[in-house]
Amino acid sequence: MQRDTRNVQRETYNVKRATCNVAFLLAVLLASGVVGAADAHAQPDAHAQPLEAQQRADEERLNVLWIVAEDLGTDLARARTSHLDRLARQGTRFTRAFAAAPACSPSRSALITGVPPTRLGPGVLHHRPPDSLKAPLPDEVRPLTDLMRDAGYFTANVRDLPGTDVRGTGKNDWNFAYDGRPFDTDQWRALAQNQPFFAQVNLPETHRPWDTGSPVDPLRVSVPPYVPDHPVTRADWAGYLGEVARLDEKVGAILNRLDADGLAENTVVFFFADHGRPMLRAKQWTHDAGLRVPLIVRWPGEEASGKPSWYAPGQATGRLTSLIDLAPTALALAGADVPDGMAGRSLREGGDGTPARRYVFGAAGRSGGVDIRSRTARSKHFRYIRNDGPRTPHRAASAYRRSLYPSYHLVGKLHEEGRLTPAERLLGEPRPAEALYDLRSDPHELHNLASSPAHRDRLERMRRALRDWTRRNEAAAPEPPALARFFETYRERTSRYYADRIERLRRRVYRADSTYVRAMRRLGE
Repeated sequence: MQRDTRNVQRETYNVKRATCNVAFLLAVLLASGVVGAADAHAQPDAHAQPLEAQQRADEERLNVLWIVAEDLGTDLARARTSHLDRLARQGTRFTRAFAAAPACSPSRSALITGVPPTRLGPGVLHHRPPDSLKAPLPDEVRPLTDLMRDAGYFTANVRDLPGTDVRGTGKNDWNFAYDGRPFDTDQWRALAQNQPFFAQVNLPETHRPWDTGSPVDPLRVSVPPYVPDHPVTRADWAGYLGEVARLDEKVGAILNRLDADGLAENTVVFFFADHGRPMLRAKQWTHDAGLRVPLIVRWPGEEASGKPSWYAPGQATGRLTSLIDLAPTALALAGADVPDGMAGRSLREGGDGTPARRYVFGAAGRSGGVDIRSRTARSKHFRYIRNDGPRTPHRAASAYRRSLYPSYHLVGKLHEEGRLTPAERLLGEPRPAEALYDLRSDPHELHNLASSPAHRDRLERMRRALRDWTRRNEAAAPEPPALARFFETYRERTSRYYADRIERLRRRVYRADSTYVRAMRRLGE
């Protein structure tokens, strides 16, 4: 029934579009004299007026452009970001924006539906279940691309930006079964002739593996206190920040092309990341480092109407925001109704008496053979985490990550040799059943306040809020046994596949540490 309904909606849209095309062709033939006056009088005069009104309405509606980075956190000091800085001066920054999940596919599944991944179906929260085991969406949920097309928008997932070195990935990475055609094109050049449009450009620069030869000096970077301050980690972070600079260049090319094509004056630009940075205790984990993302929104020009009350170029807003808010925001810009099934809130709300959020929520499932199963509530200043699965330590990583994360091997070596600080030893300790962090005094989430008498009331409030959210947003259907079996064997299969790469990286890290130790000894002599 769900599929039939969607087919009818798509067919209705195609009929409407075809009708408009026929009417437009008739107008051209009239103007050229191909159709005679008698033929013209045979057409009802009323037909031209709705078409003109529709064309005017389309001209007034704003285009929507998503520029999506991968694996990008908010701690970008020492990175060269002149184009992102320009975008921030022209738009508004959201300093408390969060992904719904700390891994690509569950986060993107939530992003395109405006619904938490926990509610979308069994297995959606896990990172990349096999296609054969993906569940269909609930009946009340449809991808944003379908809804925007129903509203008369052209849809694009841009791969090619002519005249630039920008190459979008075309990434969807949805964890649900979908047999539709979400995008009309992957070509930028089609946008100018097909307005209004909803387009996205997915940029891969900050996703591992990274290019070598970072322009960032490792001696000038800062690393979190729970990561060893070591040449290996500094070089890794310098590589990350170098990729941020490359990402910035791509963003600049997109913005310049938007200007050159005359599209900037009627396009709302959203820049954000799918989740946080690709480091230990960040990506795949329900901490700020894994869930907090940059978000910049730029409204066009001075004349464009409909700007929300929070919008002020060059300013920042600390309102709690989730990436599931971007789908209803796009629908609001399109003048379309937001379906009842969407959990996100349009960013155009907030100045009209809509109560501010008290919390944003996030969740993690299985990620590359690592069983995390964690839920979290985030207020403006506190984060509460409930770990429902095994007490997997934060150092745990999939075979894929063990082949790419130098810090994984470094922490293991330093742990064996007793060279970790107390903060660094957190990476290898079992995760607690629940945790509470005061982010004002403890931004790196090192000091668990769950057992603090002074924070008991806050713990109870956030525990209750997360429990209520979980009750409303967990999938009704149980996880199929085949899915559990798939992930149970995943680690073994991928460990064999990546074994050589893992060993090469381990040896490289061990050699680098031995060189570092010898150098430090010589300095101490």
